[in-house]
Amino acid sequence: MKKIILSTFVASTILFGSDSILGEFGSSNKKVSNSINLDIGVWNIDWEQTSSSSEMLKDQKDALDVDYSIESSLAFVASLKLNYHSLSGTIEYKDNSFNAGDGGEINSLNVGLALLDLIPYFTVEARYIKSNFNGAMSAMTQSGTDVSSGTFSTKLQISDIIIYPFNDYLGFGYRNYNYEFPQDMYIINNLDSEVYKSSLAYFAYEGYFYTLAFDNKKLVNPRNNYNGLVYSFTLGVGELSPKILPSEVIDSESASTLNSSYLGDSDTLFYDIQVGYSYKSKKRKDIGYGITAGYRYNKIEVDESSTLNENGYNIKTKFNTEFYGPFLDLNIRY
Repeated sequence: MKKIILSTFVASTILFGSDSILGEFGSSNKKVSNSINLDIGVWNIDWEQTSSSSEMLKDQKDALDVDYSIESSLAFVASLKLNYHSLSGTIEYKDNSFNAGDGGEINSLNVGLALLDLIPYFTVEARYIKSNFNGAMSAMTQSGTDVSSGTFSTKLQISDIIIYPFNDYLGFGYRNYNYEFPQDMYIINNLDSEVYKSSLAYFAYEGYFYTLAFDNKKLVNPRNNYNGLVYSFTLGVGELSPKILPSEVIDSESASTLNSSYLGDSDTLFYDIQVGYSYKSKKRKDIGYGITAGYRYNKIEVDESSTLNENGYNIKTKFNTEFYGPFLDLNIRY
């Protein structure tokens, strides 16, 4: 928790905060009454699902070597944004299935709605994200013994609400988070802290974040010419609780040692950073076009989760997830 508090302080001091995982809010510039914005582009995504369980074990040699076999791939991104008086709506879709192969398939739908300027200097935005990721994974002991291998799938659902109480670019919010995926876990003997059994299982993580958002793209009027830096940053601090899904235990030998109760709450930190250069111009009075190139980095860090189960064993797990890579967007505005 000290690490999370310090990270919050540093981020709020440097940026005082915007954006989120696999999606972003539609721009809500109060100077624009009615407009249509279409963005079409690509994002070269690197996705890393990493086990960090070895950090919490008495002997790191007991940690499984887990390889999620996820490769870099190019994702298609399309976004439609509509502004009408005090309402702003966004729908965005990402998909890399056309060239993902066995390296990891990603698709994501992001729907957002914003209420603008009904109260001076007060904007409210809500968003829902649903994503699915598929890939291949394998796990083996440090001695080289194969534990399990095959394909896997994950599910991610996010609900966001964010309020901009002072201006169009600094906001505070709340996020509900649900993530299901396979990972390594360890059953610890409480008498000597030795690993009784290591295994792979599907986990369902549920929890929340308090978010701090900063986004200078909201200062750029879509109808104006603009050449310059665009950037956004979102920091979230909160807690997640993992629940083992017994019916999805990959190593069935461990199923009898598990129960379906939640593991203890784990302090969690996420941040999403996007930096780019945007060139926007007017072709005619009511139609504009533009191009934006940049880089995006997203990471979620989950501290150790553990619980003492009904059989007297301590179950522990820990992980990180990252999405990052360069992007290019073409924009048409009316």
